[in-house]
Amino acid sequence: MKITDIRILEVTAQIPVEDAAAARPVDGLLSPAFLYPAYREKVAQAGGHLFFSGQPPQPPGRLVGTFVVVETDAGVTGLCPGGAGPQGHVITHNLKPLLLGADPFRVEMLWDMMYRSQVLGRSGVIMMAISVLDCALWDLIGKARGETVCSCLGGPTRDAMPAYASALGYSVDPAAAAAQATRFVEEGYTAMKWFFRRGPADGVAGLQENLALVRAIRDAVGYDVDLMLDAWSGWTREYALKILTRLHRYEPRWVEEPTLTDDVDTLAFLRKATGIRISEGEREFTIWGFHRLIEKEAADILSPSLTYCGGFSQFRKIAALAEVAGLEVIPHDGFVGVLHAMLSQSPALCPMGEYLIKANLTRQRLFQDGLYPRNGFLTLPDRPGLGLVLNEDLITQTRVLTF
Repeated sequence: MKITDIRILEVTAQIPVEDAAAARPVDGLLSPAFLYPAYREKVAQAGGHLFFSGQPPQPPGRLVGTFVVVETDAGVTGLCPGGAGPQGHVITHNLKPLLLGADPFRVEMLWDMMYRSQVLGRSGVIMMAISVLDCALWDLIGKARGETVCSCLGGPTRDAMPAYASALGYSVDPAAAAAQATRFVEEGYTAMKWFFRRGPADGVAGLQENLALVRAIRDAVGYDVDLMLDAWSGWTREYALKILTRLHRYEPRWVEEPTLTDDVDTLAFLRKATGIRISEGEREFTIWGFHRLIEKEAADILSPSLTYCGGFSQFRKIAALAEVAGLEVIPHDGFVGVLHAMLSQSPALCPMGEYLIKANLTRQRLFQDGLYPRNGFLTLPDRPGLGLVLNEDLITQTRVLTF
């Protein structure tokens, strides 16, 4: 079997306007760049768009998805979400020429060749492009074998994965957040994560708003529900130390990305100074980046993004590093591939997964079998590969992107 082509498809689905409105964020993210009033003003003018993904917001009533497709002379294809914007340029011009004519089953060799060829691309857009291609190759391998990717990685260690409700985009008004947190518990979730909206530029009043959010949620759901908190790299060392000290009484299971990922020394300091468990790695890349976090004792939980960190080929190595270090691996929510990766690992290493509620209200509509939790648990699709089949009943347009 040989790779004959790599295409990037953009599909557009028509969905009810009210469904799109329900999935739209009410409150957005805190950004590290909010230290600059000029940046905050531009974000406000763009309707909350943070200028980091390279993709524009979804148009009302439509859902647009981009997919990388790896084709072979045997008619078996691999599919993975991704490839938009600058990723598509890297895939088309830097990586596709390396893969044409190659045996897709030699996935370790192909990953290493792509990585070594891109001497300026150990992170960022180039590594994201390599990650998406790696995931598409594993999807292809699973389909060729008639097995799930999870089975190709060693098989599932359990039948279902506990999911935690990730509340990105929900209102952080204390009363509204408390009511929504109660609904999450009623839906079967035993853990949830909330996102802060205030940082150093918001002063003491903003700090008190952050604390009020946590206090309201704890009052609503009690202490038998795991509560995680995400600052999305938006705090400074001094601010993080001040607020983490005050958050300790609310017993968070972890605080995610309190400061910039590259500031490993500060992460290590905060972890030791406050006694609060730190989750880090959503925007980290490859085993070397995660080895640095482990070596510096900067995190208790590693949260690799499957389509950033190097794909399945790197995820299993990151998981091995974490297991030796006695850390947990709870990846950033991405797509169904994360579930394949986590279920191939010990429950002690990967105890639960993230499920972004609002984001998945719409993006799962692109597939015939969307990934939706039942009573707080996720199960794998019963299909070979990743199990992704586009929902042609909703898709109104498909086009091949060129770069």
